Amino acid sequence: MPEPHTPAFGLIQRPLEAQIRALNVAVRGSATERAWAHASNAVALINEVTDLTLTAEDLLRGLLEGAEAGCSGQEVLDTLLDLGVQRRLLARGSLVEQDGVKRFTRDDNELRIEVRALLGEPENDPLDDPRWRDLLGHA
Repeated sequence: MPEPHTPAFGLIQRPLEAQIRALNVAVRGSATERAWAHASNAVALINEVTDLTLTAEDLLRGLLEGAEAGCSGQEVLDTLLDLGVQRRLLARGSLVEQDGVKRFTRDDNELRIEVRALLGEPENDPLDDPRWRDLLGHA
């Protein structure tokens, strides 16, 4: 299961793992309503510790695509968070898309601070999560 990205993620790790396990059982048992409920609960936990607005559909689609691609649980979570961050940056105008090409409208430092805030990371934390360097275009 995913490692905590921040101390806030550490707070929801066990309940999130429980919801994902229950979602897995519901999917295997073809209990559609229960699967949606567990997916909703899982994204509600993530949304609670971030400034994202993920949906149950986002999670279910991410799990399906991740399973088809052979991705790990951490990779699925990273892709889900990436989707949520990009969606929020687009809504705020910090990321724009023209003719299928995305570009940022803020300088690197402002953008890094904004992404960290979206993910619930403390502003004064000296270390950035290296997984988000790709999103910001940093190697």
